[in-house]
Order: sequence, then structure tokens, then C-alpha cells
Amino acid sequence: MEISGRKFLLLGASGGIGRRIMHRLVAAGGHAVLVGRNMEKLQRCRDELEPEYYDYVTLVEADFIRDDGRKSIVDTIRGNNSGIDGIINCAGISQFGLFADGQADEIEAVFQTNVIAPLILIHNLIPELQKSSSAHIMNVGSIFGSIGFPGFCLYSSSKFALRGFSEALARELADSEITVSYVAPRATRTDFNTALVVEMNRELGVAMDDPDNVARQIIDAIRMDRKQMYLGWPERLFVKLNSLFPSLVDYFLNKQLPVIRRHARSTAKQQETYT
Repeated sequence: MEISGRKFLLLGASGGIGRRIMHRLVAAGGHAVLVGRNMEKLQRCRDELEPEYYDYVTLVEADFIRDDGRKSIVDTIRGNNSGIDGIINCAGISQFGLFADGQADEIEAVFQTNVIAPLILIHNLIPELQKSSSAHIMNVGSIFGSIGFPGFCLYSSSKFALRGFSEALARELADSEITVSYVAPRATRTDFNTALVVEMNRELGVAMDDPDNVARQIIDAIRMDRKQMYLGWPERLFVKLNSLFPSLVDYFLNKQLPVIRRHARSTAKQQETYT
């Protein structure tokens, strides 16, 4: 899909990966519709661009978790004669900690943000995408959407759901002009990861990618109409191994479990301190 002259709705625009996607969309001649709950934060994202590119960005203050927020997004797009050619969904929240130590409201929050709200918004916008001669839905998942990782039960399961949705919808729309993609980054150096997660990754020898490199590969996947892309090595290998020989991945993760549990329990202790 050609990026130049196309308009993309960008969810999660103020995150580390989302901001870099915005930069690359605009540099390629695309238009980005940035959605967020805080207008000042959205304006700071836009202000990272050179002033001559401000017209390539539309800001929409809305909480896409809420019905009225999604309605505001859809109304903004329908009220613009240029329509929309794509959705890039990189919105998401994580929850690091042992599942048994968590709270019920955390389960609801993770699935509302990572699965339910994006799916409803995509459903509402498919009629608008169908008006485009070539449209693209890009869901940004995670390697943990293919490998259930201890300490990230909620995050992993939500990304499993997003991956399954992307695969099913891609097949459902295979004879249409809408391409559906799923890109799974590995750990990335953004504020999405807490200091404890960063320290755990260091101790386990887990590599963390530069967000601009991740954004470049996401844009490349849109350009090439790639249906699936898994980022990072050896993570791509472990995705294959987990599919074919899950007991082998169990063995490797079981060896790491003491380290994961130690950091996850530290997270629970910090949360107790803050409440």
C-alpha cells in the first residue's frame, strides 16, 4: 500500500512506538489522525514535527475506551471528506506481576484497552475503510501474543486475542480491498516498560529494540501488505518452537522462572507501598 496521500488513524500515538510511527507516516507523505485522552500530550507529539508538517496531523481528544469517545472519533472521520485509508492500532497497556497477586479491575482494564475497545472501534470504522480504493488495518501486538510469558499473563492473553482477531479478520476480508496485518515486536526501549521490567530483561539477557526501528518495520509491513511479521531474533525462533515444541519452550522458561518471580513480587511490593 502506498503511504503518500493516505490518511491513517493512529491509536496509541503518544507512546514511544506511536510517536515514531507518526514521524515516519508524515515523512512518507501520509496524514496521521492522532487520538488521545489528553490534548496537551497530543500537541506535544505534533510539536516534535517541523512546523511545515503540522497540517499532516489531525488531533482528536477522545478516550477510545468509552462509547462517547469512540463516537467522537468516528464522527471526526465521517465529517472529513478525505475519509480514512488505514488504522494503526498500537494502543495498549501492560501489567507485570504474578496473576495470583493481581486485582480483578486489572483484568478488565487490560482487556478493555488491548482488545475490546480497539475491536469495537475497528468494527465501527470498517464502512469508512470500504470507501477507500486500498485500505489497511495494522494491529501492533507482541511476541508475547505467541508465547505465553510468566509474569505477563494478562498482557500475553490479550495479545493472543488480538493476534487471533487479526488472523480471522484478514481471512474474512481476503476478497476485499482491506488488508489486515499483525506485527509482533519484542521488548522495546520505551516508557511502556517499568524499571523493574528493564532490570529483569537485563538479568535475563533479553534484548530491547529501538522504537524508531520498530516503527520503520511497521511502516514497511504496511507498504508491503504483509499479513504477519515477528520482530527480533531469537524471538522469531521461539515463536516457531512454541508452536511446534511447546515443551521445549517450557524448559527454557522454567529455568528463568525464579528470576521472573523475584521481579514480579517486587512489583507487588511496590504497589502495596503506593496504595
